[in-house]
Amino acid sequence: MEKAKEWLSYEDHTVTEIAQKVGYNSLQSFSKAFKLAVGHSPSVFRKQKPSTRKLLNDM
Repeated sequence: MEKAKEWLSYEDHTVTEIAQKVGYNSLQSFSKAFKLAVGHSPSVFRKQKPSTRKLLNDM
């Protein structure tokens, strides 16, 4: 999930593209796994302020 969190920090790729890049065949599977690992959905993670995101990355 570290690479996914890094890519979500930028607007270059959609969440679907990121899911595929990290090996998930479906957005739903990626979103569920991401939320279990990080505590937030990929979309919520992306919308957070960088300072809040850094705190989550440090977990």
